[in-house]
Amino acid sequence: MINVEVLCDDGFSLIPFEIEGAYVPLFIQNSYACNEFNLTVTDVATNTPTSTPCRSPTSMQCHAFSETLMEQIATQLGVDPLDLRVDNLLRPGDDVFTFDGQGGATSYDGPNPVPDMLDA
Repeated sequence: MINVEVLCDDGFSLIPFEIEGAYVPLFIQNSYACNEFNLTVTDVATNTPTSTPCRSPTSMQCHAFSETLMEQIATQLGVDPLDLRVDNLLRPGDDVFTFDGQGGATSYDGPNPVPDMLDA
């Protein structure tokens, strides 16, 4: 089980549409199976300005995190990072995180085009 705790600096505002932590589950999974992934997201009010609205808040940070995690796992296991990524791509029936961050509430039911794109 991989335990991940994400702290989100929401600045001095905790207005619901400005809470960045709500978006973390949508992006942190990226395109990988996370059936053995325990995610905890905590929003923290600080004395800094609230982030300005943007399209896909937290997406860049979450994708960077998941890719860095895959690199670290591959290094520790001594396997090729690309092979690890391909072996762990989402497949039908895999758990996906929901908007409230609770994994396992729903499952992936679509095709994943990435393996076909890599073979091309």
